[in-house]
Amino acid sequence: MLIGISFQKMKTFSLIGLLNISILSFGQSATFVVAVSGEDRIALAKTNIHLTEWHEKSFWSQYDNYLNKSQELSQLMYSAIAGMAIIDKSTGDQEAFDNGRKMIDQRYAQLALWQKYYAEIGVAHNGVIALQFIQTEVLLDLLQSSRTYEQAPLEKFHFYVNDSSMSSSTEKNKTLSVALSLSKTERDPFFKVYSRYEHECDDLLGNDYGLIGTYAVVPTDFTPGQAKLLGYNLLEVMRREIKLKEKYFTEMNTAVGSSLAARFLAWEDYYSLVSKMDAWAHAR
Repeated sequence: MLIGISFQKMKTFSLIGLLNISILSFGQSATFVVAVSGEDRIALAKTNIHLTEWHEKSFWSQYDNYLNKSQELSQLMYSAIAGMAIIDKSTGDQEAFDNGRKMIDQRYAQLALWQKYYAEIGVAHNGVIALQFIQTEVLLDLLQSSRTYEQAPLEKFHFYVNDSSMSSSTEKNKTLSVALSLSKTERDPFFKVYSRYEHECDDLLGNDYGLIGTYAVVPTDFTPGQAKLLGYNLLEVMRREIKLKEKYFTEMNTAVGSSLAARFLAWEDYYSLVSKMDAWAHAR
């Protein structure tokens, strides 16, 4: 089943509502279709960023400036993800490595832009508005990035984040072996590195990325100072997540070669997106 939502309909939904629809579509082995850009993106953001009349005009002018700066970066970002999503065993090592490196670099560039505007919005307005801004942008990115993977071969490997069949390391490893097309000789060196990655990822983000749910709070329940600190913490967690994936992409490259390292990176990016959306939606 394909779930498609036009922006004329999307304007009646909140971002969390769209996120819940997205989680539902994953659970039903469906594809969530969404594109976020231009006036429609602003219309959607306006349902999630609540402003007083005093902040209204200057904020949306600032947000429009942000969108202009992010347009080219976003195209590069989702192009890099699309390139990663179609890597398979037939992809040459150099092409696979370049695609993996490109995606990591674009994630860092995206984070830098978010950090810049988060700080500027916090100064020009307050921490509550800044937190609403970064929550909105993170969720829009989760939706757009997951959509890209759902249009690629990885779409065949739907999973329920909290499914008991995925909680067993043996069952998860079987799924990974199929998804990444591991040969018998690749399995031992791959899972030797992967087990360390999984342990560090759980230490950083909690089981199934549960820490992300703590950043799904309603900002108006906090003082501006508390909200601003929470947003900075979210950005730092995201930086550390990128760094962790970069570290193990490099280790996998050495242990099993660039093609498999890139397939590992694509799977983990996809898995993390679904896990983070689930954690966020359930926290709300």
